[in-house]
Amino acid sequence: MQPGWHHSAGRPSAAELSTTVAALRARSARVQSTFAAVCYPHSSADPNASLLRIMTDALSCQHADGSWGSDDTPRQKPCFTAQTITMLARLGIHYDRAADGGRDVLGLGHVVQRAADWLETVQRADGGWGEDAWDTCQVLLALHLCGYRVGDRCVDRALELLRFHVSQGWPDRGSYWFGAGFLGAAMHVFNRYEDPTFASRAFNQIWEFWDDESSCFRSSGEPDGQHAPASWQTACALSGFRSFGAVSLVPDRVTRAYAWLVKAQSPDGSWGSGPQEITSYCTLQVINAMCLNECSVNREAAVRGAQWFIDLYSLDGPLTTRLMTAAAVARTMSEGLVTQVSFYWVEEILDLLEQYKQLSEVQAESCQAADVELADARTRWADLDRKAAGARDELESGLKRNMEMAEELSRVRENEAGTRALLDSYAFRMTPHQIVVLFSSAVLVVFLAGFLLR
Repeated sequence: MQPGWHHSAGRPSAAELSTTVAALRARSARVQSTFAAVCYPHSSADPNASLLRIMTDALSCQHADGSWGSDDTPRQKPCFTAQTITMLARLGIHYDRAADGGRDVLGLGHVVQRAADWLETVQRADGGWGEDAWDTCQVLLALHLCGYRVGDRCVDRALELLRFHVSQGWPDRGSYWFGAGFLGAAMHVFNRYEDPTFASRAFNQIWEFWDDESSCFRSSGEPDGQHAPASWQTACALSGFRSFGAVSLVPDRVTRAYAWLVKAQSPDGSWGSGPQEITSYCTLQVINAMCLNECSVNREAAVRGAQWFIDLYSLDGPLTTRLMTAAAVARTMSEGLVTQVSFYWVEEILDLLEQYKQLSEVQAESCQAADVELADARTRWADLDRKAAGARDELESGLKRNMEMAEELSRVRENEAGTRALLDSYAFRMTPHQIVVLFSSAVLVVFLAGFLLR
C-alpha cells in the first residue's frame, strides 16, 4: 500500500482513494511515455537497437477491419494477415475460438480474434483465400492456431478446394509461385488437419520438382523467371516434410536440401534473386524452414537472414516489408525481445501492477462495505414500509369510522328537521307570553278550586 493508506478507520476515504488513483495514473503515464520512446512505432530510437519497436509497428498496422497488409494489393492481405497471426502466436499472443466460445476476448488476443473473423468474411466463393492455393494453405494454418478445426464451414470448404487441386494435378500451375512450395504447404495443412491420405498424395507429387543434381526443389520455368526461385520452393518443401514429425521420411534428401540452402544464402544474408519483394518472400520462408532444424549452422543462417530484414527495415518502407521483418524477428530473435526490456522496466511495470492490484482490493473492500450498508438500509426501509402500511390501515379505519359517524349525524339532522317540520304544521300556535299567562291562569284556577272544596 502507498503511505497514508493505513488509518484508524480501516478503509481509505473517497478523497484518499482519489488522490492515490491520480498519483498512479500520472506515474503510469510517465512510464508509458518513456517506454514508448524506445519501443513504440515512430520513436526516435534506432530500429536496430529496438526489436520491440519493429514488433509494435507491425501490431499497430492492423486495419480497422482486422486485416494486415497493403491496401494497394488487397489480394495479398489474407496471406499477410495469416502470417501476422502466426507471428503473434510465437510471441504468446493467442486466440482460441473453441475455448473462448466466440466471445470477445480481452487484451492482445482480441487483435487475433478480429483478424480471424476478417479471414472468414473474405473467403472466396470457391473456398480459397488470396491469390492462389499457397495463400489458402497459409490461412488454414493460421486458423488452426486460432482453434478452427474440421467441421468449421470455412475450413471444410478450403480443404475441399485443396483436395481438388491435389486430385486434378494442380490446375493453377501457371502461377508464378507454383511448384514444390505449393505441395509442401499442402502437406503441412493436411497433416495439421489430420488428413494423412491427401498428405501422402501431396508427398508423392512433390518429387516431380526435385533436382537431385543440385539437391534442391525447383520449377522447370525458374531459369526463365517464370516461377519462383528454388530457395522458396525448397524452404516450403522442407516445412512440409517437418509436418510429418521430427523423424524425416527422407532424411538424406532433407539434409542435402538444408545444406544447399546454406550455400545459396547471399553474402548480405538474403535468399532469392530478383526484385526486393521476391527476395523478401524467399528469405522469410527460408528463415522459417531453417528454424525447424536444430543444426547450429542452419540457425546461424536464419539469424543472418533476419538481420538482413532489420537492416532493410524503415518506418517509411513498404508495409509488406515491415510485416515480414517483424515475422523474421519473432521467428529468430524472440529471446532478444525479452532481454531488451531491462530489469528496471520489469520492476517498474510489476510494481505498477502491484499498486493497481492493491488499489483494486481496497476498492473491492469499499464495495463490500457499501453492499453491507445498502443491505442494512434495505432492512430499515422494509421496517419503515411495514410501519407505514400499519399506519395506512389505521388511517383507513379512522376514515371509515368518521364516515359512519357522519352518516349517523346526517340521519339525526334529518330527524330533527322532520320534527321541526311537524311542529311547524300545527294550526294552533302560542307565543311564549301567551303560554306564561295561560300557565298562571291554570295555577290560579287550581288554587281556587282547592280553597272552595275545603
